[in-house]
Amino acid sequence: CARATAMVHLAQKPKHDIYNIGLGRLHSLDDVARILEKIFPGITIRLGTDVATITKSEYDIQACLDNSRIQQEFGYVPEYDLEKGLSALAAWLRDGSYL
Repeated sequence: CARATAMVHLAQKPKHDIYNIGLGRLHSLDDVARILEKIFPGITIRLGTDVATITKSEYDIQACLDNSRIQQEFGYVPEYDLEKGLSALAAWLRDGSYL
């Protein structure tokens, strides 16, 4: 996030005012659970069904933001995907190291 922000703010004349910097992919809670099981061998994460949440509304969409603008203009590619990010967080929480 910081690298992308620096690229835009240090540019002499960026072409746009807004840039999306996400991975360009959606992830489910099941994706997160499976990755955490991989990072922490021996744990099992079971997700419930019919879970109600106050964050769901008729305006929710199943889409992710398009990051092609910053990729094309600045060559930005996210350094961390979901698995690498969760692995890095786990390493930092476990022993204070950065991946």
